[in-house]
Amino acid sequence: MTAYPRVLPVGDAAASLELGDVIDVRLNARVRAADAALQERPFPGLVEAAPAYRSLLVLFDPGRIGFGDVRDELLRVAQDTRAARAAEPRHHAIPVRYGGEHGPDLPRVAESHGVHADDVVRLHAASEYTAFLLGFMAGFAYLGILDERLETPSIPTPRTRVPAGSVGIAARQTGVYPIDSPGGWNLIGRTSTRLFDPYAPRVTLIEPGDSVRFTPVAELEQQPATAERQPDARAPAFEVLAPGLLTTVQDLGRLGQRRRGIGGAGAADRTSFLLANRALDNEEGAAALECAVAGPTLLFLRPTRFAVTGADLGALLQRDDLGAWPVPYGRSVLARPGNLLSFAGRSTS
Repeated sequence: MTAYPRVLPVGDAAASLELGDVIDVRLNARVRAADAALQERPFPGLVEAAPAYRSLLVLFDPGRIGFGDVRDELLRVAQDTRAARAAEPRHHAIPVRYGGEHGPDLPRVAESHGVHADDVVRLHAASEYTAFLLGFMAGFAYLGILDERLETPSIPTPRTRVPAGSVGIAARQTGVYPIDSPGGWNLIGRTSTRLFDPYAPRVTLIEPGDSVRFTPVAELEQQPATAERQPDARAPAFEVLAPGLLTTVQDLGRLGQRRRGIGGAGAADRTSFLLANRALDNEEGAAALECAVAGPTLLFLRPTRFAVTGADLGALLQRDDLGAWPVPYGRSVLARPGNLLSFAGRSTS
């Protein structure tokens, strides 16, 4: 029999404080109380924490603190929160248009339980749900606990596209898809409430611990516009002729957002990322292209300074005056219109 609380390592820079092994509102409240206590009294080296159903994921800086000390800190937090309470939740009332094109699975769900579709709507809207955690995608809250009379397994074959705002159920949970995405939950309705806006002061409507009620409506209001930024009007610096393998645009990431379902992301080789920006006198978080295994081919359209750092992928700048010129490592290089940047491949020496 497993004894709780316990702390398990998650890689070399994270730990999981586990308080139980069931999905339960009271247990989840203890997780959030531990999270609140940790935010109030952070230990040296704490990076961020993200509450889940029965556990708290804690990221730390291994250069400042070891796992043993993190384990001791988290066990202390767990003991301190036995009598503690999580913060008072915020309450959300979300209007839903059930059935029809908005809830294509509602008839099947009703049939599987031997009830009328109106009974499914009544039961779904009668409960107040707790947001156990956010995950799967930014702003997707796992809400429970669904009335046992509506317990329904996920669909056998997930849809490749679920419209934003779709309200679904799976097992004894319910949730709202914040953006268009694949998904395998049973769709019973839809809302026009925006749950995720990356440019808003609060990017997600629902936070862990919040309570949610769904309200049936005959018609949906028009979805409010996002607070989108104005596009950058500057002319492009280069044209991508070939993307290479797994070439991505990266910055320093978004630490502190995992509790909202937003991964840390950022450059995999953080050191090389910082070196490149320093070579160009950029802000340290300025976006960069990060290449893996095989680099891209770029045609420069205007004078542009760039720098290459990290593993040696054989960067070559094709210039009219010098031909194929090996790009020096970690140096600011000026490319002129018509110059071509390519990568010969990873050095084996």
